Amino acid sequence: MSRPIATTALAVALLACEGAPTEMTPPPAPTESRVERGTAGEEFQQFQQDSGYPHSFEEYDELPGYLQCGTACGQEPTSGEQQRAHLCERGSIDPAEC
Repeated sequence: MSRPIATTALAVALLACEGAPTEMTPPPAPTESRVERGTAGEEFQQFQQDSGYPHSFEEYDELPGYLQCGTACGQEPTSGEQQRAHLCERGSIDPAEC
């Protein structure tokens, strides 16, 4: 099956742009995981015991963001936590809930 003419024309136009990539290279892999950085610690284990969090620290980096526990278990903030903080700063969320 061939591509539609419009798609092919757009691809050709984009490749003709100055500075367009000549090869597709994958992004570099992370150099180390959170486990290797040693951030597992007791806080994660305590959160896991207290809350019944079902995921192990070893699988944490592979979990989608909505399954990560973020700052509640001593890890980096999740995107949801960052969005909520931003909305609190803007005053979009009631300060009592922030």
